[in-house]
Amino acid sequence: MPETHPDLPPLSEIQLELVNLIWDQERMTVAELWKILQARRGVSRNTVQTMVSRLEDKGWLTHEDEGGTFIYRVTIPRDEAQRQTVRKLVDT
Repeated sequence: MPETHPDLPPLSEIQLELVNLIWDQERMTVAELWKILQARRGVSRNTVQTMVSRLEDKGWLTHEDEGGTFIYRVTIPRDEAQRQTVRKLVDT
């Protein structure tokens, strides 16, 4: 039986971009995310760190500490997140 996740709060455009990057790579560090987002949007490393921390607080991300480096993963599969989004749209 697939693992179920509670409904997670909606994401802003940049948060969704960040989560999509991690889904694509399966796991990423803040430095890896910053390198991509800085080139695309010109955001600072501190901004990326803050977004990652908030997404972890909201339940979207989790991390593992590998030798002092935090490696982030998304807590919910992409297809399940898409189903939740569609369900919320239908419900409203």
